[in-house]
Amino acid sequence: MVNDMSRFMWVTLLATKDVAADAVKKIKLEVEKESRHALKVLRTDNGGEFTVTEFADYYTSEGVRRHFSAPHLP
Repeated sequence: MVNDMSRFMWVTLLATKDVAADAVKKIKLEVEKESRHALKVLRTDNGGEFTVTEFADYYTSEGVRRHFSAPHLP
């Protein structure tokens, strides 16, 4: 994950893509606790690991807006 303002990065190695949602949730909690600021927007690609219903429902309930990057861009 990359903070767009400061360019600070958090890295987590994943064994498989299906654990991505849990990893992002964990990082979100750690970052919010450390910074004392709530996550407002999460930008991801349209990969299946980020578009599953569980992921979408969680961030909707947390009040986090989701932005998706354009196809074929880094």
